[in-house]
Amino acid sequence: TAATFAMVALFIFMRLWRMTDFALDGDEIFSIKLARASWHNLFAGAVDDAIHPPLLYVLLKLWMSVGGDSLLWLRLFPVTASVLCLLPVFAMCRDLDISPAARNLAIGIVAVHPYALYYSQHLRMYCLLMLAGLLSSWRFERYLYRASIRNLALLSAANLFLAYTQYYGWCVVLLEFVYLLWKSPAQRSPTRPDPREFLADWRAESSLCGLLWKSRLKNVFAFLLATLPVAILFAPWAWYAGQVLHHRGLEPNLGWISRPMFAELNWFWVELTGFAEFYGNWYPAKLALCVLIPFVLFYRRYAEPRVHWLMLLWVAPAPIAFAVSQWLPEIGRAHV
Repeated sequence: TAATFAMVALFIFMRLWRMTDFALDGDEIFSIKLARASWHNLFAGAVDDAIHPPLLYVLLKLWMSVGGDSLLWLRLFPVTASVLCLLPVFAMCRDLDISPAARNLAIGIVAVHPYALYYSQHLRMYCLLMLAGLLSSWRFERYLYRASIRNLALLSAANLFLAYTQYYGWCVVLLEFVYLLWKSPAQRSPTRPDPREFLADWRAESSLCGLLWKSRLKNVFAFLLATLPVAILFAPWAWYAGQVLHHRGLEPNLGWISRPMFAELNWFWVELTGFAEFYGNWYPAKLALCVLIPFVLFYRRYAEPRVHWLMLLWVAPAPIAFAVSQWLPEIGRAHV
């Protein structure tokens, strides 16, 4: 439709607009330095850095071999990855039967969101992380709808892409496992249940709890079996990077990042609204978050079971990163 075309055009235009107006920062220059090196030196440098998997540098090297290393061509790499994110978004909205109006509104918000715009032009792995995360989420949603070997194989391929893009991608894989423990794909319904039928459904499910639990364990086991090749293929990199981090630690790379406070966890949610900072008293924001998020989750629990997985993916990663940051001081505010 015209509205969809307009939102997609706006999404692409905003990522192309003024993308060469600012210089490369130190992290981006490091990416280019590794991509310009020989294949041996590329992997040696990535291992020595150790805090990021090497997929970005490999893809960037191939990208530069096609179009050179001009600023315009380099900026087009993250922009292209960002635009490709629309493919799993459209596919997921189609599978979940999300209305075109709601889909276009979401695309329009992301099209002009300063946080999304910055990372869609930033020559690091975060644009790839968004693409890989969306692909994994979409394929997991397909697996929930139909627990077939094909869907599980495609999910594993997406998770391998995710794992080699950024370590944080394993958080998505972990959440997929947790969700499978809660909800079996065989029990997923594509229709909206009536909340008034919840008690009757609960009684019916209780009488079959043993059978459902066996089905759930079967799907969990299948997911773990499919994740095993991903872990095996990721193991060589994990071993080499782990050796470096064991001797050096994270302090040289991440020691400059302060440990986040609870207020800064709220700051993350505020930033998603499009504001860079939230000035004034934090307590109203804390109260609003503590009330709003459980309310939305409770409502969606009965009204729209199709989006359960996306709700978990929306809520869980930031608190997980915050909790880890209290244990590992180097994982600070920037990683929330």
